[in-house]
Amino acid sequence: MNDKTKNQLHTYLSEKIGKTDVGLEELLNIFKVKHFNKGEYFAHEGCICEDIGFLINGVFVMSKNSEEGKIYLKKIITEKQLLIATFNSNEVCKFNLQSLTESTILKANYQNFTSIINDNLELLKWENAELKSYIETMSLDNEYLKSKDAKGRYLYFIKEYPLLQSILPQHMIASFLAITPTQLSRIKKNK
Repeated sequence: MNDKTKNQLHTYLSEKIGKTDVGLEELLNIFKVKHFNKGEYFAHEGCICEDIGFLINGVFVMSKNSEEGKIYLKKIITEKQLLIATFNSNEVCKFNLQSLTESTILKANYQNFTSIINDNLELLKWENAELKSYIETMSLDNEYLKSKDAKGRYLYFIKEYPLLQSILPQHMIASFLAITPTQLSRIKKNK
């Protein structure tokens, strides 16, 4: 991992944990820089993914394929968030994790990651807080998107993800909002 990227993760973890002397070097050393082109996958639904990632720059989406071939967006993943395909590296992924932009991540083997985390109380607290935040964000998005009408969901999206409106294709925004692209166009026109 180059020094700049390593410093970004070190700074992030130090801020989140509140300490710098908690064994961060051992954790940082298992991460490697990986670049993704737009459209590349970190994880495929139905396949084994043995890695965990930390998004340095770019945008990923978590999606699920329906039996009818539709793609449903479940989560938008932005910088300084974890890429987690499964909590058990021996199970198949239940979702796709796909890069929507040129992206850079730090990638590590999930079993190595959990081995280091489980041996360090401060890192374990950080991981638990990150996973809790990850799940809460998904739950809040899901709850809000189910409780509002189409316009309310769109207003929520532009408030929570202001920069993504110019990055995400309209059909993906519509999928995330559980509306059709035509509905999205009408809402944007009448906003």
